[in-house]
Amino acid sequence: LYMIRLFLPVFLFQLLAWPIGTFHNYKSLQYDYVVGVTTAVIIDNTVTTTIEVQNLQEGTLYVGEFNVNAYDADTGKYLEKFSCLGGFQVILEKNQTGKGNVCWKSEKQLNNVVIVYSHSAFITNNFAWKVQ
Repeated sequence: LYMIRLFLPVFLFQLLAWPIGTFHNYKSLQYDYVVGVTTAVIIDNTVTTTIEVQNLQEGTLYVGEFNVNAYDADTGKYLEKFSCLGGFQVILEKNQTGKGNVCWKSEKQLNNVVIVYSHSAFITNNFAWKVQ
């Protein structure tokens, strides 16, 4: 378990970063699902992840690459996404599980990356995983 400090222009907040393989439950009035990064590999200046989601709610859940970002923990710079493998875009009905891949690249060699999942841009309940 790691404590990550994100420096943003307006404020500072801390985000707990969990090991790869840890799943989190996102639950609100409209949503109930589990999300986790099941694999993550850094090769030179790229990182490739597999993300898995299970819908626990009634109704349809839409989750995809737009929900996930990554940054270089050494520099604090966000990484650039690029298309890889199967991509990550799932549409799930109750009790269905889906997974996909998200890849990022940097201009320099990567050593420590943090993957951040956000349910939406307006909700601060984020989950993070540390890749080394």
